[in-house]
Amino acid sequence: TMPEQVLDRCQNADIIVPNKVVLTAEILAKLPKLALICIAATGYNNVDIEAAQKHNIAVTNVSGYAGKAVAQYVLAQMLEYYQQTTHHNTNTVQGRWQQSETFCYHGNGITELAGKTLGVIGYGCLGQAVAKLAQAFDMNILVSERPYSTEIRRGRVSFDQLITQSDIISLHCPQTPDTTNLINAKTLAKMKPTAMLINTARGALVNSGDLLTALENKQIAYAVLDVLEQEPPPLDH
Repeated sequence: TMPEQVLDRCQNADIIVPNKVVLTAEILAKLPKLALICIAATGYNNVDIEAAQKHNIAVTNVSGYAGKAVAQYVLAQMLEYYQQTTHHNTNTVQGRWQQSETFCYHGNGITELAGKTLGVIGYGCLGQAVAKLAQAFDMNILVSERPYSTEIRRGRVSFDQLITQSDIISLHCPQTPDTTNLINAKTLAKMKPTAMLINTARGALVNSGDLLTALENKQIAYAVLDVLEQEPPPLDH
C-alpha cells in the first residue's frame, strides 16, 4: 500500500491491520468509521498515537513478536564477528588450508564471547531474549536505564555507564522523541574503540552519518544494522 492509496483503501474500515503503512494525523482525521488499528508488528512509530487518542481510535501492537528470531540473529552476528566464520570458511573454499605447509592455516584470530560485556538498551521481550542467550555464552550483561532518567532501577546501570563499559551494545528500544538519534557522535565517542554496535530495533535510533564517521575514524570497531531510517535504503546510503 503506497501512501497515496491509504485513504482509498481504508475509507470504510472499522479496523485496520497495518505493518509498514504510515498513518498520520491528517489521514486519521479523514477516517470517521475507524475504531481500531491492530499493528502487525512490535513498533508503533508509524502511527500518530496522539491523533488516534483524539479520535478515540484504539491502537494495539504485537509485543512478543519474533523474540527468538531476533535474539538468534543478534547472537549469529556476534559469533560471525568474533569467530570470523565466513573468513575461515572462505580460506578453505579458496584452497588455502589445503596448500598450507603445516596442519592449519592461520587466518584472522578468533575471540571468545565468554567474559565480554553485552550492553542491552531496551529490556522488553527482545532485549531479555538476547540477554538470556548471551548468558549461555558466559557473557556479562548490563541493562541500561532510560537515557535521561535520574533514578537507576535495581538491576540496571546508567546509560553512560553502559555506553562506556560495553564490548557489544545491542539496541532493542522503541523509537520515541527521546530515543531518536540515541546513538550519535557524542555517544559513539564514549564507546570503546573495540566496541561492536548492533541495531535490530529502529533505524532512526542511530545517526548513520555519525556512525560512518566513527567507523572511518576507528572510534568503534564494527556495526551491524538490521534496520535503517529508510528501507530499502537508497543506493548511496
